[in-house]
Amino acid sequence: MKQARRYANMDFTAIQRIWRSSINEMDPWLATLLEREEERQFRQICLAAASSLCPPSVREAQASVFSNIDAEGYPPKRMAQVGLEHLLDLDEQVSHYQRYGDTRYNKGTELANVVEVVAQRRASAAFSTEWANNSDISVNASDIHVNLQCPTGSLANTAVFEALLKPGDVVLSMNLVDGGHLTHGSPLHRSGKTYRIVHYGVDPLTQQLDYDQIRDLAHQYHPKLIVGGASSYPWAIDWKKFRQIADEIEPRPYILADISHPVGLVIAGLIPNPVGYADVVTFTTYKTLCGPRGAAILSTDHTISASIDRAVFPGLQSAPVFQQIVALAMAFEIAKTQEFKLLQQKIAENARLLYQNLTDLEIPIAFGGTNTHIVVADVGKIPTSTKYKLTGDVVARILERVRISCNSNLIPGDKYAPLASGIRMGTTWISQLGYGETEVREIATIIAEICKGIKPFRFYGPRRETLGGKISEELLHSTSQRVGEILKKSNEPNTFPEKGREGRNYAKAQPALLATGKVEIWDLRNWTEALIVMGERSTSFLQSIVTRDIYDLKKGEVFSALVLNANGEKRLNVLVCSLSSEPHPRYLLVYQRSPETNFCDWLHMLSDGHVEIERDDPYLTVDGPVVIKSVDSGYFDHESMGEVLILGEESDKLIESIFGVGNTRPLSVVEIPFRDRTLFGIRTLTAQGTAAWKIIGTQQLLAELLEILSRTCQLRIPGDAQSGDELFDVKPEIDGAVRALAGSGSGIEPEVGSLIAGSKPYFIGQAGLPKAANLNKKRFSFEEINSSGNHSKPSPLASCHRALGATFTNFAGCQMPLYYTSNIDELQSIRKNVGLFDLSYKVLLGFQGNGAERFLDLVLTEYIPQLDTGGSCRACILSPEGMIISDCILYRLASDYFIMELDPDNAQMAESWLRAVAAREVIIDLARPGVEVDKSCSITNLKTCSDPLIVLALQGPKSTAIIKSLLNANKSPYILNNLSKGHITELSFAGFSGWIAHRGYTREAVGYEIFAPQSKAESLWNTLMKVGFDHSLAPIGLSAADSLRIEAGLPLYGKELAGPYHISPMEAGFGSCIKLHKPFFIGRQSMLSHSPSRKIVQLRAEIDAANLTKLEPTIHNESGKIIGVTTSTASTSEQYYGLGLLDEHAFDKEKVFLSCNGAPLIPAEVVFIPYAAVIDA
Repeated sequence: MKQARRYANMDFTAIQRIWRSSINEMDPWLATLLEREEERQFRQICLAAASSLCPPSVREAQASVFSNIDAEGYPPKRMAQVGLEHLLDLDEQVSHYQRYGDTRYNKGTELANVVEVVAQRRASAAFSTEWANNSDISVNASDIHVNLQCPTGSLANTAVFEALLKPGDVVLSMNLVDGGHLTHGSPLHRSGKTYRIVHYGVDPLTQQLDYDQIRDLAHQYHPKLIVGGASSYPWAIDWKKFRQIADEIEPRPYILADISHPVGLVIAGLIPNPVGYADVVTFTTYKTLCGPRGAAILSTDHTISASIDRAVFPGLQSAPVFQQIVALAMAFEIAKTQEFKLLQQKIAENARLLYQNLTDLEIPIAFGGTNTHIVVADVGKIPTSTKYKLTGDVVARILERVRISCNSNLIPGDKYAPLASGIRMGTTWISQLGYGETEVREIATIIAEICKGIKPFRFYGPRRETLGGKISEELLHSTSQRVGEILKKSNEPNTFPEKGREGRNYAKAQPALLATGKVEIWDLRNWTEALIVMGERSTSFLQSIVTRDIYDLKKGEVFSALVLNANGEKRLNVLVCSLSSEPHPRYLLVYQRSPETNFCDWLHMLSDGHVEIERDDPYLTVDGPVVIKSVDSGYFDHESMGEVLILGEESDKLIESIFGVGNTRPLSVVEIPFRDRTLFGIRTLTAQGTAAWKIIGTQQLLAELLEILSRTCQLRIPGDAQSGDELFDVKPEIDGAVRALAGSGSGIEPEVGSLIAGSKPYFIGQAGLPKAANLNKKRFSFEEINSSGNHSKPSPLASCHRALGATFTNFAGCQMPLYYTSNIDELQSIRKNVGLFDLSYKVLLGFQGNGAERFLDLVLTEYIPQLDTGGSCRACILSPEGMIISDCILYRLASDYFIMELDPDNAQMAESWLRAVAAREVIIDLARPGVEVDKSCSITNLKTCSDPLIVLALQGPKSTAIIKSLLNANKSPYILNNLSKGHITELSFAGFSGWIAHRGYTREAVGYEIFAPQSKAESLWNTLMKVGFDHSLAPIGLSAADSLRIEAGLPLYGKELAGPYHISPMEAGFGSCIKLHKPFFIGRQSMLSHSPSRKIVQLRAEIDAANLTKLEPTIHNESGKIIGVTTSTASTSEQYYGLGLLDEHAFDKEKVFLSCNGAPLIPAEVVFIPYAAVIDA
């Protein structure tokens, strides 16, 4: 009753408003997003082969009220037989429905039945001989059954497979690399997992379909289904040949023709129609058909049609997306028009022109040409200025930067999708916009210039080596401008005027003056430009761009700085204002407007990361991305920003009277609310010491401000013949204020040297400036430091090890257990059950403070800002000469707190070096001795504090069960199930609070490292051993641990990293830990110039016990030549395995020989270490 009374008092008028509100009223953010997307689409040249412009009539149909209904099932079969005039008589159809109903599960579908059958009729008519006459088989529309209920082409193909095949049946289809489609049997798709797939491809010479090969494969494998059709193959398919091949096989296989891409060309009669040859035809409706997103299935066999209908519903889905079917009815009505046929002709002609122009510009074309809408360029064959080749992904991303969209694509010969050599282009979209020969020629020229201007380079990604590319600022800017010119000529109505990074109106600066006795107001809206730079990485982004130290700038402060070109020449003066730091830093940049600087566009290029900064350093990328708010941004609603300058004795009083802003110190910035918007006020002083205010805002807001000011100030406008220079000559104090404030932020231009922080680790143009003095910094002495002294210390867990019968050894100054039972027994325990390791010899350093992230990013090779709280990474510590001081594992426990885990061999040297760098006492860059870290932090040795932190490792398949048994039953599933590999979290169990990291100490599939205070170490060890008894937990000594390390292929400092052979991180497999894109880390220049010629590999061999002791460290090839050395070895019974350093190009067929008694007698297998092995450890 209470609930009923509550509902009785509800305002149902308000509820009704929800259902009647527009997007703008209900969700302004979403409305803005839709507007931005529409604007984006009309500000690009879309060459995406799978995209088209959906006509307004189709979009209107798709947004119709049919989205309100549910209509599971199919319309009555009788409706497919009635005459068209009866079908279109809505009153007649409704009357029949009301008497007899239908078989759909939902009611209220009388009109839905009509529109679905009309859509089917229109689709079948489009493929009958009446409309598509490029066929020698006569097919009437009434003979074609159409299913339009699948929302995607992938689901349509799946439905056909389900209807015609059983799991394990043989399917013959085109290879994805040769132009096929994912749903035609790719191993990654369910079709490739459910059925036995045999692939055909293109002829290596002609690069066109080899029908003889298809015939041979069909006779050899007797497929149940032959699939024709492609996603990137650009030639029309001969369906008659497919049918002839199928007819030769007994029993005859089904033929599926997937014409998703060229369906519009088929309907227009420009290429062969598969209807009548293929048993089933599928296609999507949003490519060349230019309809809504959807799919269709056609068949002339009514038995097959019935099976497909059942496979779609109820086999794969329930109710269809009915408004999509309505939109398809509209799309097929358009498809029967003469204008549609003319469009298809234009599409094919533009594809031919694009192919011809690219060929003329020496851009290799895959598949030898085109006669459809697709052109595929083989960018991997384009000569480059480096030793690396282009990839489709690199080209596609840089083309997108100049507003040409296409996609990377596999082509014949490619083996790996991320390194695909092709870019796939289609001409549907540009043909719809009316582009022709002139535009296509210019587009081809831009594409060719971009491809030839990219400088590719290799870098180490998270899982594998990959390729990137950079391009010059000049080429990016010029091609982007030319794309803008093409867009201006588009036949599409000018819905979106060209505003944004390009095309700003740089009118000649003619400042207007408002004057009173003690205040002068200058209208500099056409003189000054301003930008907002914001985002999580905006501080480090600007740190690499301006010459002053951004980290010195506090909230509300302002300083002037320079922006340089790469050669050290001045690009412009800029005023940098720090606005806020929460949730992310925001900066206001003010500078003199000039079309020559392209400053805004250049910042966007730097943020995007594709522009070349220094000619000989393609890796170099400033930190980013950032958000740059300007003319083409939403921050000021697409309005450009300018300035009003207010100066004079009473300027402070005027500002206070208008805005209520007072007591503002010089060289500071305030945000000023004005007319429900925001202005920025920058207060500084002129050369005469009087106050001056720069008011920054949009053109509209500043116009409103000037209108208010004009009520109390007399307006004086310079004469037309009076230039800016003449005006400033009349008022020299204004000259100083305007010229200096527009660039430097003070009344008198400061000395250039004061605008340059020479000690910064990096800023663009720094290399072109004179070297800064070393400020009495010294070279660090990297001499051997004996961290253990003359005496070894017992492990904190020594009593536990003795109780378990351990045999000890001296390791890194500690008495550590070598083994407990035997090496082999302990190895088996790890593999089958679980093992417990004492890692108390590890050295742990803590780094704390708001500068910790930046400091670690400068001293380590990894990119630390990407490390989330709870994450970890492996990194190297290098000397300025590039010497490896140590490798380490870094954990991020909080935004300002990190723990570094070091092996003991070089831990003391690493700690001493890091402390000296943090104190800014030592040289960190030999080329620029004055450079120092721009942020520092506190460093704590966690092994020397009052209660040292130590590490235990629990490794093996049963380790999770042991941890869970020690945790609260409600907590353990959450903590461990959500602890990703490589992550760390705080927890409490077994009577202590500590940290647990999901990381394999010796790269077991399951493993944890536990960080605990030393005072709790014995209790924790004993608790783990007790709880682990039921899981066959065994303690593990150093001998088994090292064997596991070698077996996993993990490098160890001093053996596979650095050591006597000076093995580099890249050679050791740590390439992905060396982030050369960072503008600076200590030792970067050495890593940049290093070209690895050796590689650490695993070795395996069968060897008897007698020869084990006679093995020598050299590795030979078949001819006996020494090609490498072993660095670590282990053995079990007669199985030898080890790690070796080999010349990368000196061996073949993965066979080498180990040396025994001075001769290469024992054959060994080379096993390349999995890329992830050395990273995940």
